Amino acid sequence: RLGDLVRFTSKDPLRMEFAGRLTGCLSTTQELTTHVEIQRAMEHALTKFGATTVDYGCGADVGVNGTSRSRYALFAEFEGQAPEPSAFARAFDEGLCQENRVYREHRRDDVGIFAPELTVLPGGSVKRFMSEIGNTSVQSKFPRILDDERKRILRSYAR
Repeated sequence: RLGDLVRFTSKDPLRMEFAGRLTGCLSTTQELTTHVEIQRAMEHALTKFGATTVDYGCGADVGVNGTSRSRYALFAEFEGQAPEPSAFARAFDEGLCQENRVYREHRRDDVGIFAPELTVLPGGSVKRFMSEIGNTSVQSKFPRILDDERKRILRSYAR
């Protein structure tokens, strides 16, 4: 009823951890990827490349290349030199496959979901974006899950 997703990590003693919110999921093929899984996949890729982000978010592109399949669209502003986008997206994909069984099954041979795509944002994009969407409070957080309008805004910065 609250809309929280939890994961039980132990039965004895009984322990659970917060895994996200139902409203904070990406799901194109019933994979229900949470913002926590996206964060862990991003951490996997950042560690692999020794990179750091200013911030990042992820959305879903549905109907890619005239098909009914989708892909995850990752947007990130990096501190310093950005990693090569396709290699970083592969590392993110590896991390997400480790985190989400249904995503992994639908990624196998591009059955339901194509490989993710990274859009590297130029410096200052995170601050500009937050201002543009009206999140100017110091307590506002960059959204981990991006809808189509927010993806459009971020893509306009990269052009």
